[in-house]
Amino acid sequence: MVIRTLDAFTVRFEFRVRETTWTVHAKGERAPVARVHRPDGPSSRRPYRVYSGPQLDTEIGLLAGGTAFAPDRTRIGGVVRDRVEGVRGQLLQNEVWTFSQVGFGDLAGNPVGLGSRARHTLLDDYMDNSVADALLDHRLRYRSDDSSGFELIRRSGMRSRYDVRIHDPRVNRILVLAAVGCFDDLYGDADMRKLGPMVAGLFRR
Repeated sequence: MVIRTLDAFTVRFEFRVRETTWTVHAKGERAPVARVHRPDGPSSRRPYRVYSGPQLDTEIGLLAGGTAFAPDRTRIGGVVRDRVEGVRGQLLQNEVWTFSQVGFGDLAGNPVGLGSRARHTLLDDYMDNSVADALLDHRLRYRSDDSSGFELIRRSGMRSRYDVRIHDPRVNRILVLAAVGCFDDLYGDADMRKLGPMVAGLFRR
């Protein structure tokens, strides 16, 4: 199964002192179809390499921050959290992300559902982020007037686990993985498995 054709998949994270790995699983499948890896811990800024193929050893992309590249280092696009609409503390405040794919145009990513929007408004004022992540799913829907885009869901719970649903087959899946990585960097504090490698990494320097 090829990741570029998947319309639904799950991303799971593993953290170690000198290794951070995500595995990408097609819906309902236990064996991964892709692996995202860097030889460093969760606080590193080093890029990730994306692998696929029967042995998960064929490089199909590179992720550096919120930017995705093809294996030949041609830029695929980028993902940023660029603005917050509304007044902090108001229930209807919107956090907006932008997914910019080369040759495709921009998709705006907005929280979907009351729980997701409250996660960055009322609850953010009174509740620790990691507690909110443990209790609530967070959903971002990326789309534009010209594209139905895709949906990104961080499942509630202590571990970093994401579901992706592709609604427009033109969306590049490698760039979608960059969107997952950006979101986890910003809002993945609930996963305490990050803490051990981060502390150990401080003593190894």
